[in-house]
Amino acid sequence: MNSSAPGNHWYRIAALAGLAMLIASPGLAGALTKHHVVKVTELDGSESYKTMTSDDYKPFEKDLANERRLYTRALMKAQKAWKEDESTGKSMFPRRAVKPRTVSKVGTFRTAEEADKKLERYQERQAEKEKEERERDKKIRSQLRKDPDGKAARKIKREQEQEEKFEKARAIYEAALSELKAAQNKREK
Repeated sequence: MNSSAPGNHWYRIAALAGLAMLIASPGLAGALTKHHVVKVTELDGSESYKTMTSDDYKPFEKDLANERRLYTRALMKAQKAWKEDESTGKSMFPRRAVKPRTVSKVGTFRTAEEADKKLERYQERQAEKEKEERERDKKIRSQLRKDPDGKAARKIKREQEQEEKFEKARAIYEAALSELKAAQNKREK
């Protein structure tokens, strides 16, 4: 039988309509969604891992790209606020305290279960690192108990003061960044 016969086009139309209905069905659309394990680096340099779908990842990545564009202006604004603050004005703004947030894909998976398994492995490794850090801190604290006025005590005090200073700098930076984002959103509307 000739494939260009008058009745064959109806079979093709029906097959294409059936395929379109399958693609539009929620079950298949869910199966086509990609799941990502992503590493997010925060302002303080700490890293965390999350799972995201492609639909969640794209706007998150776009928001972080916008933050990177505003980074220099927000940093300048934070430095100005730092100098104007009486409690911090005498010291320099700690630029090391603030790093732009970043996101990177660590893995892409077809199902959420596969992504969750990979995420668990990353979180287990991260928990091991935190455990090692706690053990190191415990060792330092034991040295501190032995010699409360010694070198270890002075070092810990300096580190605590520096971390407090860094936290304040990050808070000022976040406020400046939020202000710039709000102004940008207002201009776009």
